[in-house]
Amino acid sequence: MAVNMAIRNALAGKNIAYISLEVTKEQLEYSVLSLFSNDNRFSKMGYNPIPHKDIRQNKLDTNQLNFLCDVLEPEYRRVIEPNFHILDESRFKTFSESEILETLYQLDDEKPLDAVFFDHAGLFAFKSPLYNSGNVGVAINKYVSFIRAMSIDFRVKDGVHRSIASILLAQTNRTGWKEATNSF
Repeated sequence: MAVNMAIRNALAGKNIAYISLEVTKEQLEYSVLSLFSNDNRFSKMGYNPIPHKDIRQNKLDTNQLNFLCDVLEPEYRRVIEPNFHILDESRFKTFSESEILETLYQLDDEKPLDAVFFDHAGLFAFKSPLYNSGNVGVAINKYVSFIRAMSIDFRVKDGVHRSIASILLAQTNRTGWKEATNSF
């Protein structure tokens, strides 16, 4: 759902950063291409959507491969990629707040960012310099507070304060939910 939201915003001309600690940039691009293959512009041209797993597993028939290579990927590079910046784990060394902000500021200097997706909160906690086996909640809360503050006052540039939309993704199961409600 978050990837779909990010794509739709990029297609609408919004400048999006998607920080993914769960999957690599390449894997996320497979999802983006699969989702984008559902766009009406392609069905009107007679193309069928391509399932994500077929792209990921390289199980494309000749028609799918031609659609992917000749139509879908060039259109993705033209209309989505300029507004959709995928930052995976390889882009960061320390996962510190300052490193994240520096990376986002670099993108923002090229073209002002409209939104940042953080995928996902739990993995940020495990990457945090604060993390040790006993303080996952502390690390998660620190990142949530950081992202909240960044949303309200992303940066001051040329004397102007800017906010930014931030979408923080998290996953849980029933056990995790019970532990979270008891702990927090």
